[in-house]
Amino acid sequence: MISTDPIAAARRLAVSAAELAPEAERERRLPRALVDEIAAAGLFRLWTPAVAGGAESEPVVVLQAIEELARGDGAAGWCLAIQVTSGLLGGYLPEAAAREVYGRPNAIAGGVFAPRGRAVAEDGGYRVSGRWPFASGCQHCDWLMGGCTAEGLDMRRAWRLTLVGDRHSFYSRSIGEGRVRAQRSVPGNSTREDLVSPPCAWLPVVPAGLVGTRPER
Repeated sequence: MISTDPIAAARRLAVSAAELAPEAERERRLPRALVDEIAAAGLFRLWTPAVAGGAESEPVVVLQAIEELARGDGAAGWCLAIQVTSGLLGGYLPEAAAREVYGRPNAIAGGVFAPRGRAVAEDGGYRVSGRWPFASGCQHCDWLMGGCTAEGLDMRRAWRLTLVGDRHSFYSRSIGEGRVRAQRSVPGNSTREDLVSPPCAWLPVVPAGLVGTRPER
């Protein structure tokens, strides 16, 4: 369930983040207990489209929530920022695919937008391969995305990837930074071939001139 006051929820969770910071530093990732609390408050879904069960929060709300959580532990705030922005991809996927990825209330998505992978067209979709470093918070994600190049286009898709090893970040041990890799087929009906065209769903962070007016529901 998404909190009716995300900023207050983040402020409350900052206490837990501070208490669990030593464990996060020791284990090189956010503690599962803290991740579950953040997910239960709906903070990972603040920029996920409403059609996929998200909050579609305004940017100022998201930024203040991240700031409040980071007061308890900077690593927790960083991971929240990564996972929140990953929710934006839901606005660019077909609605059925967005619901598959983000529809479960506690689903967490993350990954790397940078086109470090390669997608080759095949019958019904693409064959994707690649490695994406600096995937902060990847250990606690249910879905991971990886940017790819495909015949001159950037293609982003959220799918299940394989964690291949931790990276030792020079700025924080606690953010759970890792590398992910993939070599698998991706159905064509759950891909998005570019992030330049207007999204499929209204998103408050995208300029109104690009998207147009917010659709009636």
